[in-house]
Amino acid sequence: MMNSENRATVLYAVALLAAALAAPVVLNVNTMGVVKLLWSALDAEQITYLFDACLRLVALNTLRAFPIYLGAFTLAGLRPAKPGLRGFAEGLVVPAVVVPLEYIAINWVYGIAYDFRLPAVLSIVAVAAVLRMGQTEVAEERWKAASIVAILVGGLQWLDLTPALTAWGFGHGEISMDVKVAATVMGAAPLLNHYTVAVCVLLVFMGLLLSKVMIDYRAHIRLVEEDRHRSVELARMQAEAVQARTQREVDSLAHDLRTPLTTISGLASALADFPGDTDPSDISVYAGLISDAADRIDVMIREMLSGGAMQQIEAAEFARRLASHLPEEKTGGAVSFDIGGNLPSVSINVTRMIRALVNLVDNALDAGASRVTVSFSREGDSLAVSVADDGEGMSERDLAHCCEAGFSTRSSTGLGLPFVIAVIREHGAAFSISSAADTQLRPAPASRKASRRGTVCRILLPIPEEEEADDEPE
Repeated sequence: MMNSENRATVLYAVALLAAALAAPVVLNVNTMGVVKLLWSALDAEQITYLFDACLRLVALNTLRAFPIYLGAFTLAGLRPAKPGLRGFAEGLVVPAVVVPLEYIAINWVYGIAYDFRLPAVLSIVAVAAVLRMGQTEVAEERWKAASIVAILVGGLQWLDLTPALTAWGFGHGEISMDVKVAATVMGAAPLLNHYTVAVCVLLVFMGLLLSKVMIDYRAHIRLVEEDRHRSVELARMQAEAVQARTQREVDSLAHDLRTPLTTISGLASALADFPGDTDPSDISVYAGLISDAADRIDVMIREMLSGGAMQQIEAAEFARRLASHLPEEKTGGAVSFDIGGNLPSVSINVTRMIRALVNLVDNALDAGASRVTVSFSREGDSLAVSVADDGEGMSERDLAHCCEAGFSTRSSTGLGLPFVIAVIREHGAAFSISSAADTQLRPAPASRKASRRGTVCRILLPIPEEEEADDEPE
């Protein structure tokens, strides 16, 4: 059963064929002035009149033939095109039947004999070939198909006026023969040969070019659509990554809050359970501990809400807090800490800096590292924090682009390292990343291949000026 889309296509084709049947009423040699121009050319022996008659005759024939061919190929387009030469041949069947039937109908109504010989056959084959080459769906891409049909039919109509091709079956219509006879009489037959063939070649070339443009346009649209799809997919992945990072932040905050909340809850319960038996000095100590725990909760919340919320903390204490976020059950014992002596205190957003360093460790473990070392040391007026792994490392190209948002070597969103850099910039710190042979990074077993690579990320946190002043010798 025919669906609504096919019905619309059939009505469109029938309308074209009906228009072609009605066209001779208003489109004929008299309304176009072809015969008058031919007589003027012979009387005045003016070639310009002859070529004007040729132009008008081709326009007349094209306007009358165009809806016939377009309607025929629209009907042929109702069936899906099959691949190969056989499919191409099957696509010629409908036009090869419809076009001559339309010619017969016009001859029956008006007594005008349309010449269905080699030019008509050549037009059908040429139009079918170009439409197939351009992958044009006639029923769906109507304007594109109409453009190709108009150009090719118009171009091949010029061959009917080529005197040299008459013996090959071209231009046996009454008016076409009159034009060629007039050209012979005026001695313009050679010029007309060259002119008509040149215009035909030009128009056919334009048809091929239009088909190629359509192919390129379709490919461009496909690439744009694929790019849009990739952009949407990347945006979705980035949103998921942001959501996952937010969840990790919340989980980390819950982990950090658990300790002071446990302190508050335990001490408050002790005071509530033994109100009369508690020594006043103990009550003062408990109250101080509760106040400290509440202050810690307040600081952590402020750090989460604002990247600029900083607190003074000893480097050793910061290292201890970082270690609590990388327990052995989470890392499988792959993470170790190297904490040097004489470490200064630093002013940092503890919560966000811990998240940044955990990100670096996670990146190393995800890259296949079996050992990650987090080191703390003092370097001049800075606290140096490094994360070194024994993984495969990165190529020079990856190293050059690894800090760019969206870049990843593992099909992830590529947002982890940019987040780390953003946190480091909030602190006015310096960041560097390097990748070298594993034996150059740290001692390794002799069995490890020297070509194995690892990565080192270093952060230099500035020491507050008052801290530097306290460390100066008197």
